[in-house]
Amino acid sequence: MQPVRKQDDYAVTKHTYVCLIRKEPHTDYWADIPDIPGCIARGATAEAALESFDAALCLHIKGLVEDNLTLPPPRTIEQVVASDPGSFVEIYRVEVIDPHLLLSLRFSKLAKPG
Repeated sequence: MQPVRKQDDYAVTKHTYVCLIRKEPHTDYWADIPDIPGCIARGATAEAALESFDAALCLHIKGLVEDNLTLPPPRTIEQVVASDPGSFVEIYRVEVIDPHLLLSLRFSKLAKPG
């Protein structure tokens, strides 16, 4: 968890996670963040899976906050890729900004390592 700026008496935080877009033969695409288990979305295209995942991730994080749970710590891209080699077709960096005050997600596509 990284403090970004201070707003009134609250520290605004940012977490940066790795989101993988996956595809197996005869399946839709699906997106997940290995460091945030339990949140997956699918779609007929990678773009559709990512769009669905954006909404699903917002709901998932809001549920964690309502249950007074904290976001799991994110791993680096190298750590995620090393633990899951080759099972994805696209990779994104997802910035989760200020989950306790005003949730904001920012997706940035990264080049697939390899």
